Amino acid sequence: MQIRNYYYKLKRYLRYRKFKSCNLPYPFFDNKRDTFEMVSYYKNNKSFNVNESIVEAIGDISNHGLIYHYQKSDCNKKDNHIKSNEYISHCHNFDELVKILYDYPESFNIPKKFLHEYSKQELDYLKDAQNYLKLIGLKDKKISKKQEDLYVKMDKLYDKRPLKIFDKIHLKYLEYLDKRLWKKLQNEEFKRYNNDLDLIYSNYRRIYCKNKELANAYINGTKNYRIYRKNKYDRKFIGEKYFIIDDDYKYLGVVEVIKEKIIKLKDLKEDMVLYRLVGFNTYKEYIDNMIKEFKEDAKYYNETFDLNSDIIFVTYKVIEKF
Repeated sequence: MQIRNYYYKLKRYLRYRKFKSCNLPYPFFDNKRDTFEMVSYYKNNKSFNVNESIVEAIGDISNHGLIYHYQKSDCNKKDNHIKSNEYISHCHNFDELVKILYDYPESFNIPKKFLHEYSKQELDYLKDAQNYLKLIGLKDKKISKKQEDLYVKMDKLYDKRPLKIFDKIHLKYLEYLDKRLWKKLQNEEFKRYNNDLDLIYSNYRRIYCKNKELANAYINGTKNYRIYRKNKYDRKFIGEKYFIIDDDYKYLGVVEVIKEKIIKLKDLKEDMVLYRLVGFNTYKEYIDNMIKEFKEDAKYYNETFDLNSDIIFVTYKVIEKF
């Protein structure tokens, strides 16, 4: 064991020794291990600080960090957590938080008293991601009964410090059994990441609705159309499928394009659109706003847009409701 630890420390020192002059985090990509790290050297205690997160690396030198509290109902005892429906934990970067959400999409939750720790953009991302993972039926990660029994025994030894010689040997044996068990169960765990629904849904596009009234109008068939500006890079719309998503990022169903036609904007008639549903009092306001938005879009293609320009009027049908 001592020889192995010595070899590990030597290998680590040889990998990072070129950064001994860097007291600020240096961005290092290791080609051999295909990893990106921020590496600095603490001269006071003669040690390397290696961090995979640039947020945490800069936080170390600025003495400022981030915190995100969250809740999940089923906690992994391998991390010395307690299984509880009220378990609240925290992490220090957003990537780590998303990993927790990915592992526990069913039970992941942010208690109201911690919502102030999150930006609106972060909350929107988490809601959308969690709702999609639930939609495809991804379950919380579980541990087997054998693993759970092992972790209970290991927890008792961890709490028993300082350990006697026999306890140390026993703990190493349990860790060995745990490692073997993980390898044995890995093929079973692969099944969690083979999702048939995602294979289907990954090709679907999304329509994000600014309110529930608009989202419900799509799903009940009241609003069965959408208008696009025609440009030189246009694709065929017929057959495309779209998720209908409300303002709370809830997936309501799927619509499919069944018809598309190209017309001049000036030929669009008032009875063809539901302008009040999207927040306009008059048809003129609706058209003026469309011209304004499409003009902005046209600039990216070095094109122009006016009443004589072409638009694509697509028609949907509802094919699935959730």
